[in-house]
Amino acid sequence: MNGTLLMTNFFTKIDDFINTNDAVKLRSEFVHIFEQLAKQGKLSATLFSGAITHTEQGQFADMHNRGNTLMHFHPNIDTRLFTAKWRFVYATEQNKIICLNFFSRYGDLVYQVCSTNKAQYTKFSALIVEMADTDNSHSLPSVTENFSKVKYTKPIDRKTLIEKWSMMTNVHQASKIFKYHGNDPVTVYQTLGKNYARKITTEKLTAFFNALVKNQLKLMMFARNYAAVQCHVGSLVEIELTEQSLKISIMDFDFILHLLQLGDIWLVTKPTDSGLVNSINVFDKNENEILILTDKRTRDETENTGWLDAIQAI
Repeated sequence: MNGTLLMTNFFTKIDDFINTNDAVKLRSEFVHIFEQLAKQGKLSATLFSGAITHTEQGQFADMHNRGNTLMHFHPNIDTRLFTAKWRFVYATEQNKIICLNFFSRYGDLVYQVCSTNKAQYTKFSALIVEMADTDNSHSLPSVTENFSKVKYTKPIDRKTLIEKWSMMTNVHQASKIFKYHGNDPVTVYQTLGKNYARKITTEKLTAFFNALVKNQLKLMMFARNYAAVQCHVGSLVEIELTEQSLKISIMDFDFILHLLQLGDIWLVTKPTDSGLVNSINVFDKNENEILILTDKRTRDETENTGWLDAIQAI
C-alpha cells in the first residue's frame, strides 16, 4: 500500500491513480468511514478541482448526514460532501502516513483525507483492514466518461430575474434561482447586470487578496468541486503570487489557486434581511464554480466595514 500524497491542479483519473499507486480498495461505505475518521484526531483534508487545491487540518467532528450530504462545521474541518456523486475510495501509504482517496462516479479524485503523524498509523491501518473490499474492480458508469456542465440556453426574462433576485432575504435563496435556470450561475450573473453582478479581472482578484492580507480581514473561503465543498474561516497572513498561481500557506491551511486555469470571476451582490452583501465567485474555464469568498459574519450581521472597503476598491 504505497503511494504519493497527491497535490495536483487537475483531477487525477482513477485509472492513472491505480496504475501509479499500490492502493487498497475500500468498501464505499462513506458514512461509516467518516464516523471512524472522527475518532482519529487531527487529520489533513484536501479538496481538488481543475484549478485549486484546498487543504485544511483539523478534526471531522459532529457529523450531520442529510440526504447523501455529509456535513461538518467550523471550528472543525468544515465540509459539505455530496456522497451521491462519490463511487470509490482507495487507501495509500507513504512513510507511515496513510491517505484515503475518494473518487467520484466519473472517476475523478475529488477529495483526500490523510493522517498527520505516524502515531495514527495503527488506528488507520485497522480501519483499512476493516473496510478492505474483496472486489477490486473499478468499472465506471457507462453514461458519461467525464463530468460536464450543461450550459443553460433558454431565454431568461431579465425583468423577472431581477425582481426575484431583489426580493431575496438571505444568500441561500440564490440557489433556487440557479436551479430554476439549469444550475448555471454564469448565465444568471450575465443577465442580472452590473447592479448585482460585475465581472472582474484576475488582477483585481489578486489585488483583493493582497488587501485581505494587509488589513487582516477575516473571511470565509468556500472551495468546491461538483462533489464536495470545503470552507476555510479566518484571516490570511501572507500570499505567494506568481504569474501562474496564488498560494497561501498558514497554520493548518494550504491553498493553491492556478491562475491560468481560471474563467470568469464575478463580484456578486445579494439582498438579505441585514442589507446587501457581497461575494467574489470564481469559475474555471469550463464555467464550474470553484471558489467563493465572503465576509466572516453571522446571518444577522451587516458586512464588516473593512471588507466593504476592499470590495469597493475593486
